[in-house]
Amino acid sequence: MKLVFGASLLLLAACSVPAPVTPAAAPLRGEGQGPVAAPLPDPHLSAGDIREIADLIAETQRVIGLPAFERNLRAVEAEFGLIRQSRAGRELSAAMIADLYAGRDPRYRFRPVMVGWNSSESTSITREGGTILLATNVRDRWRLGTVRSRALAINSLAHEFAHTLSRGPAEANIDFVFTDGGSLLGWFSRRAPVATYTIGTVAQCTFLEEQMALRGSLFDCMRRYGLSSFRTYGDDG
Repeated sequence: MKLVFGASLLLLAACSVPAPVTPAAAPLRGEGQGPVAAPLPDPHLSAGDIREIADLIAETQRVIGLPAFERNLRAVEAEFGLIRQSRAGRELSAAMIADLYAGRDPRYRFRPVMVGWNSSESTSITREGGTILLATNVRDRWRLGTVRSRALAINSLAHEFAHTLSRGPAEANIDFVFTDGGSLLGWFSRRAPVATYTIGTVAQCTFLEEQMALRGSLFDCMRRYGLSSFRTYGDDG
């Protein structure tokens, strides 16, 4: 994921440090603003692209709003351990990740975002508000329309939504909570779950579970598609 501040380009790689997370005194269950702050398709796109992106946003939001999604996300810790903010970030409980992603902690807010297509990799570009640019292969997976191809597209967007969670009010300086970067040791360590990849894969596996399309158990699905990296296993077609 890349972040753009004015004319500067920051790569969230080895030098990236996510905002620290501390437990809330009491999670405000049911009182948050929801998983994502009203994402919208980029209005400059064609009518067909806007319709496709709106459908992808709606389906992704539906999946991450399912009780099964939160249940599955909270189940990650017992099977795979604590979840890192970034590859070398702090370890957080699955319950805390679930509360943050559900918008229950008022100290952390989702940036308003517009969603569009990119010409290459899946990239989140943040300016004053935010723009998510999804790779063309995400578009192609969504257009293909199979259960497995659409599950991959949902994974990508749920992952990118996680990148828009920021510490402080929307008008404050951007201070992202979840990133993909970390130290070199973190990049080479693929064992610990990473929040953004975990959220994306849990969304994917929850969708497959709902569609009765799991191959093996729910945890088999998580292992297959990855909690610290993104893998497709040929499900594009």
